[in-house]
Amino acid sequence: MKMQPKLVWDALTAKADLTLRKAKSSMDVAMARKKEAEIRLNKLDSLLAEYASKLNVILSRSHHSQEASNYRQFIIQLQALRQRAEQELQVFELDYGKNQRIVIAADKEKLKFQGLADRAKIKLHHQGVKVEAKEAETQSMMQFNLNSRLNR
Repeated sequence: MKMQPKLVWDALTAKADLTLRKAKSSMDVAMARKKEAEIRLNKLDSLLAEYASKLNVILSRSHHSQEASNYRQFIIQLQALRQRAEQELQVFELDYGKNQRIVIAADKEKLKFQGLADRAKIKLHHQGVKVEAKEAETQSMMQFNLNSRLNR
């Protein structure tokens, strides 16, 4: 059995596969960050709704102006946190989108190299078949010539 040479396409396919796995890993990290930012934003929204409701209750009954002022200050701080959380979410969404595009490009690259590797393997196989056929033909001709000399 003849040893087949290691095709360069196999090495490039392996490298493309490694690049794809790294890109998928980065995309998973970006997705996790994005989900965490969404959770933080939802928590802040629920806190804002809760404290706005509490402030409305305080304002509807007889109240101390200091207590209402404290609630307003806290709501202002929550709104500022929400705005930062929203900006952070936008950054993470952009990062996730960028990582998605990188994964798609890496996957296309891997598929391209796999196709080229498959094509090269098929070509190598056909070349091997041709060489074997030629060797068999040559051996048959030599056998024929030898038999025709012996039969004379």
